[in-house]
Amino acid sequence: MSATLAARARTTATLAVPPRRASATKRGKRSLAARILSWLGRRPGRGLVVVLFLATAVAIVMNALLFQTARHPAPLLSAAPAPAAPVTREVERRHEPAAVEPQASEPAPLQPLEPAVLP
Repeated sequence: MSATLAARARTTATLAVPPRRASATKRGKRSLAARILSWLGRRPGRGLVVVLFLATAVAIVMNALLFQTARHPAPLLSAAPAPAAPVTREVERRHEPAAVEPQASEPAPLQPLEPAVLP
């Protein structure tokens, strides 16, 4: 195998110096929009997924900031409200007679069950 690699290394099919690319100023610098559209053209599926995620994120932010009129009932990031002062009021007690406990009597013995007859 080393002979094969050595034989390939001696061929003249390789270039001694890589080709030079034109500098960015000569190629013409493209705008950000042109680069994004070019990327979307090369990868349309991935571009569609990115566009859908961005649209969803924008919709969530707009809903949270612009369309909500009332405060959320259980916000995650706000301080806990101060506890309300306890309301004190006078309670009127009524007189109830003492509960009479039933006298414990011996329970009646259980009758044995008859075996069930299957049809």
